[in-house]
Amino acid sequence: MSSAKKWLQEERRKTLGDWVAFCLRCGFVQRYFEEFVAELPPACPQCGGELRSQCPGCGARGATAELELRDPRSGQVVPKGTGLANLAGVAALFLLGNLANAIYGAASPVPALCLTLGLTAVVWLGAMFWLTRRQTRAARVHRYKCLTCGYRWEWREGEPLPERAE
Repeated sequence: MSSAKKWLQEERRKTLGDWVAFCLRCGFVQRYFEEFVAELPPACPQCGGELRSQCPGCGARGATAELELRDPRSGQVVPKGTGLANLAGVAALFLLGNLANAIYGAASPVPALCLTLGLTAVVWLGAMFWLTRRQTRAARVHRYKCLTCGYRWEWREGEPLPERAE
């Protein structure tokens, strides 16, 4: 790990708190200091779900949390964001620009430009719609790892929560 990254982590801990509590329902995260653990809200302030700050395996504080979107049929990870759609739009711009130039040639640049931009917009919007629809239908899987004992667990929304070891 680079020294700049370590420095940033230390500054974040000094300012925001050493530990993290996270909501098992919506993924809300709240940093806190050890001396203020009693002041943590019993439920998530955003959705009212369970706020977990300890590993269900060993009860220690200090777990990493990550939200993954997975295709319910195949189980494959669904990419977050719109980078794929933007890439499709840029690729369509270049490909369709060359196609329109081949059809209309240099003699008619305005129809070639209109065709290129119109078809690129259709491809980009189609890719955005497809990706957004895929993300909406995806199963939300929360992945956690305890930094103390290394215990890993996953929780898929709609399933029972993992119990904490006593």
